[in-house]
Amino acid sequence: MRMSLAKVYLSLSLVFLLPSVFVSLPVRAEAQSASNQNASAQGSSGTTSSGAASSSPSASAPGASASSTAATGVGALDPALAGIAELYRLMTEGVQSAQKNIQASTGINVHGLIAMGYENNFDYPYTGDNLYRAFDYFGANNFELIQGELHLDHTAANQPGFVLDLNTANTAQVMYGLTTYYRAPGRAGVCPQSPCGWLDATQAFLTYTIPIGNGIVVTAGRQYGLIGYESLPDWQTTNLFESIGLLYNLGEPFTVTGVRASYVFSEKLSAIIGVNSGWDTIASRNALQDLESRVVITPTKWLSWTINNEFGPTQPQNTAPREMIDTFVTYTPPMFPSLSITEEAYYAIQQGPAEILPQFPAILPVYIPHSVHWWGNGVWIAYNITSRLQAGLRGEYFDDADGFRTGIVQQLWEITFGFNYKLTEQVLLRWEFRHDQSTDRPFPTHFNQPNLAYMNTMLWTVMYSF
Repeated sequence: MRMSLAKVYLSLSLVFLLPSVFVSLPVRAEAQSASNQNASAQGSSGTTSSGAASSSPSASAPGASASSTAATGVGALDPALAGIAELYRLMTEGVQSAQKNIQASTGINVHGLIAMGYENNFDYPYTGDNLYRAFDYFGANNFELIQGELHLDHTAANQPGFVLDLNTANTAQVMYGLTTYYRAPGRAGVCPQSPCGWLDATQAFLTYTIPIGNGIVVTAGRQYGLIGYESLPDWQTTNLFESIGLLYNLGEPFTVTGVRASYVFSEKLSAIIGVNSGWDTIASRNALQDLESRVVITPTKWLSWTINNEFGPTQPQNTAPREMIDTFVTYTPPMFPSLSITEEAYYAIQQGPAEILPQFPAILPVYIPHSVHWWGNGVWIAYNITSRLQAGLRGEYFDDADGFRTGIVQQLWEITFGFNYKLTEQVLLRWEFRHDQSTDRPFPTHFNQPNLAYMNTMLWTVMYSF
């Protein structure tokens, strides 16, 4: 317990003190410069000031002490901090220069994301993993490289283009575990048809805009799924929290592979329609049989309503259809523009026989002969305290009535609270505390100890995007 409290204190200290240290760099530098200028001015007029000082030694002593403290304290610290700031500036300028040169010479836009952090699981599971999590599944009570992303895209009027998102680290390993194509059998310990989890082409698709009306954007390949308010994080979409919620992780597709067409009718209405080969699969016997659609209605600038639907066979071994309808509404009160509230709800049904695939390969699928269903509801509240600091709150409920998505019949809920601090245009500091609760006891704890009905975690992350 003492160790847990110590880690809580350490995490809070890092979250709230680290930003202030970096933000104060220019302030300290200016203060030091002003101090040096004052010292020079006093030195140049020493004949007049020395007389006053000698006539009042008791008054001059505190001033001398303060100068000494500044010289040995803040003054000694400033060179190291200034060196870090200068190194960061040079790195950022180098990255931006490379982006511009590549874009100018090839027409390809280059972006990326690196996210790393430490997650404290207060229950210390003997598995070393955080159950029912996505990209923070690995490394309970350990530092982890959560995501490394390289994004390339090329788009030009009346020309074919492409988008490629390569991921490594935990994100790639999770995607390897979820994608059915990677489960293709091979020799023992060998996965010849995949990168074995160290690299994943999370998005890889071609694009072309048909010049009709406002332009019909056609994309073909592996893409993020339409279902859900949260999404796979990338260099421009980081979600409200680093940990992915129950609704997205347990009930929605991460990626789909197929053909999709998008059209913007007006500022208030847009639509997407597509055909895929199922959920979280690259190659399937059900090629282009899964239909998807999205309609986004924006009646005012402070209200947006999104409706998603997916229907068709999504399982790799049979053609039993699956249908899911999902909707979420985002509201920004006109009188409180810094506040944003989003609510999502969905319902899904899988016709039998239903295949339960494990989250990570190594366990054979389990078959349920009858139809199964699951549903969920979630709320996200974001408040921008300042232009740099954002507070967030998330609450979710997930009902796995047949045990199809989690492996056991249970109802789960979670609540997450945290902060996002934009240290610079490229660096985002994140901290969150999350409580997960189940009607069963699925969460592991110490070895040879009974499982728990709850899990408490604290996660703080540093994210660099360009």
